[in-house]
Amino acid sequence: MKVVLKTALVALPLLLSACASHPQAKAKPIPWNQYVTRQAVDVMNPDFSNFRIVGTDQVVLWDSPREAYLVTTAGGCFFDNSNPVLGFTNRDQMFNPLTDTIIYDHQRCPVVKIDQLNTERLKADGVFK
Repeated sequence: MKVVLKTALVALPLLLSACASHPQAKAKPIPWNQYVTRQAVDVMNPDFSNFRIVGTDQVVLWDSPREAYLVTTAGGCFFDNSNPVLGFTNRDQMFNPLTDTIIYDHQRCPVVKIDQLNTERLKADGVFK
């Protein structure tokens, strides 16, 4: 009886902590590719005012409230949102794939694709407010 009681006293806190630390259901991922309107674009004179990391190799960049781009890099560069700043290299006043990079957390992330997003659909679907 004492062994059973001791086992229960040890097991109960472990079970309670396991229940308390169970992760909550994550939000459904956004299918960014369904919002692409034009693929493989070059961006003239970029003035990116905001960004959102959406994957380890993708970031959404806003050039204005009505213009957003899904940028894909070679390899996983973006691990979290802890770094509030992105840097960019660009030549000839253009930001384009295969020649430019995003600088994030002391990493150089080569850009492989820039897709323009349909911001009206994103807002209509409630992705952006």
